[in-house]
Amino acid sequence: IAESCLQFANALSGLGRLDLRCYHGLRRCMVSRLNRSSSGCGSASVRCTKLVRSRFEHFPVPERRSVASNRIVVSCNASESNSSSLSLGTAAVRERHRFLERMVAESSSPDGDRTQVIVHAMINEDYSEWLAECCDEPTRTWLSTSCPKVTSSTPSQIVLIPEPSTLGLQSVLYLLGTAATTVSSSAGVTGAEGRWLNEDQLWWLIGSLPGKLPAGFDYKIAVRNDRITTSRAALAWALGAYSFDRCKGQASSPGGKPEDEANQTEKSTPSRLVVTQEDLDCVTIDAGATYLARDLINTPASQMSPYDLEMALQELALSYSNTSTSGIVGDDLLSSNFPMIHAVGRGSIGNGVSSKLAPRLAQLRWNEQSEGASGIALVGKGVCFDTGGLDLKPATAMRNMKKD
Repeated sequence: IAESCLQFANALSGLGRLDLRCYHGLRRCMVSRLNRSSSGCGSASVRCTKLVRSRFEHFPVPERRSVASNRIVVSCNASESNSSSLSLGTAAVRERHRFLERMVAESSSPDGDRTQVIVHAMINEDYSEWLAECCDEPTRTWLSTSCPKVTSSTPSQIVLIPEPSTLGLQSVLYLLGTAATTVSSSAGVTGAEGRWLNEDQLWWLIGSLPGKLPAGFDYKIAVRNDRITTSRAALAWALGAYSFDRCKGQASSPGGKPEDEANQTEKSTPSRLVVTQEDLDCVTIDAGATYLARDLINTPASQMSPYDLEMALQELALSYSNTSTSGIVGDDLLSSNFPMIHAVGRGSIGNGVSSKLAPRLAQLRWNEQSEGASGIALVGKGVCFDTGGLDLKPATAMRNMKKD
């Protein structure tokens, strides 16, 4: 058994390049089959298992693929890695405020090429009062056709209201649903379908607007509910505008076809939200932190190593004054009395081969401290996908491990 497994391992080494998923799948399958076949053989089983695993420990480390590539491959030449390229952890920190492209402050100079459009956001119960008090006759006529009967059970919907003379976009009506509602699929909030929202949570539905409103306009949200504040609406807009396309092709859609004209227009002149400078400052902090966390999670595991995660921390420290960073890497963890971090990382296929995959403790320190104040340490784990290496969970439980 050991001889046949070693022959197979040597054959894999000779291929040079192979699919990353195929490589890891075959590796697990071989060791698992060896354990089953040689069970009950006592010391012979142990020797065979150690022999095959020792062969794999010297298998060259997979090279991280380039950002522009659409296929993840494994390079069996560990020296080919491009150390001069920008760490994706660093890139995630630098791009965490990209949502600002979809927002504009009221105090800024108006863009002559853009029209400002009011979005009337309200719960269904407020619709009749708004229709009677705030609408002109052409708008009421249009809405009587577009949404003739609005009740508490009517699902959330967006209605575009035209300007009577030019038929251009005049305003938008956004019915959020009832004060306590179940999110429908038509709301456009990914992952929220079927969830129950109370009146304090309806503002999250504003997050569907960036992907549904026509491009090329500046929108200002007017709400008739005190619980949907302008700052909450701005945060929902920023989070709803999130997308992760770093690993997609530049000139084609996910299906491989050229992008249609609507998608190209959305990228060149995206819809923007008009907000106060105060709301913009608040959103920059909250949405920026969320974008960074999402990017670190969504980056493919083959591209987000412990090294990349540490680089994200170092780049984040550069954004603030009076901060410093330090790190303890690899075997230095043992001498510094962090044995468990070292023990978990010891299962990685790259441990001892690539410093990027070695386990580490990264520290961000705030250097300003009031005299006599005690220090506070916040400790968290950031488990990159291969830093454990031991698949002890069933397949259904592994799906959410990507968010660790």
